[in-house]
Amino acid sequence: MIAILVSWGIFMLVFLLGAGKGLQNGVERQFQGFAKNTMWIWTWKTAMAYNGLPPGRVINLDLDDYQQIKTKLKGIEEITPRLGLWGTLVNRKEKNGSYNVLGIDASYFKIAQLELLQGRYINESDVKEKKKTIVIGKIVAENLFKPDEEILGQYLNIKGVYFKIVGVFASKSFGEEAKDDEEAIFLSYSAVQQSFNFGNRIGNLIVSIADGYDSEDIKIEIKKVLNANHRIHPDDDMAIGAWSSQAQFKIFNGLFMGINGFIIFVALGTIFAGMIAISVIMMITVKERTREIGVRKALGATPSSIVLLIMQEALFINIISGIFGLIAGVFLIDKLGQVLETMGFENEYFYNPEVDLSVAVAALFALILSGLLAGLFPAINAAKIKPIEALRAD
Repeated sequence: MIAILVSWGIFMLVFLLGAGKGLQNGVERQFQGFAKNTMWIWTWKTAMAYNGLPPGRVINLDLDDYQQIKTKLKGIEEITPRLGLWGTLVNRKEKNGSYNVLGIDASYFKIAQLELLQGRYINESDVKEKKKTIVIGKIVAENLFKPDEEILGQYLNIKGVYFKIVGVFASKSFGEEAKDDEEAIFLSYSAVQQSFNFGNRIGNLIVSIADGYDSEDIKIEIKKVLNANHRIHPDDDMAIGAWSSQAQFKIFNGLFMGINGFIIFVALGTIFAGMIAISVIMMITVKERTREIGVRKALGATPSSIVLLIMQEALFINIISGIFGLIAGVFLIDKLGQVLETMGFENEYFYNPEVDLSVAVAALFALILSGLLAGLFPAINAAKIKPIEALRAD
């Protein structure tokens, strides 16, 4: 019974931490498509009157906003505008499809972390010269081209304008997010503005924040610039929206730290209960072996040798039962990962459960320490037994 209690405590510690790691891996995978320090900025309608202007004004970002934020604000590593033509019909010879056509800056590909399969990305030259060049997603390429067909250098018709393909990319995300990425077509925002009459307007901004800077501070500074440019009330929270992956990542990290802390607390509580139980059992054992201990001491056994004997027995019981629980936990987590992979089970919040080496080492250390503590008091009591009294014991 005592061995089962210790084994169960170690098993819970290893298995629950492994499953918790699977949850953490799943959440972290949500951030794979973009850097973990990314912020999206968009606009909508004003909710408050300001400087004689009525509420309900539609706010549109423009290139002046982009250039001011890019050049004046510290803490911004990369910034790109994004101008979208959503669900646009794209033609190539007899084939066609509806895809998102997105105008971006060259910096986008440093933020989005896509995988280039062929050719190149949109570069600064494309932006400055407003070249009609595009980079297409993997699914777009598969739908509009045959497997053995040359892609680079071919042209796609987008709303009556022909664009030359210079690259093909794949997504580093998974599931629906990966599908959305790979069904997109990228070109420079300047080409979108010129070809489709957007003028100076852009859709939204994507920003990556430099190390050492906080996303909330950057968001406040960006809002100050946009409020001034578009005469928005400083307290108007509707006109400008922002979402930060850095802030969300901090929230999730704090959540998982709390979960792991609770798991460790429960598991260590179980181990501690087992340690107390082992200590009690060893004290009973010492009492039952009083005559044996007396004989050992009469034959010259030192108190330290008696202490070592009892502690070794307690440590042996603890480690053997604990290692069984450790192996069972690691085995089950490993099998769970294999089953999920074999079945092709893919969940956005659970992926690749695993046991860290540090967890196994910490569990073994906890076993040794609890075993030593469990045997300490019974061993001290055994060392205090006097040979003559022990030999007279029933």
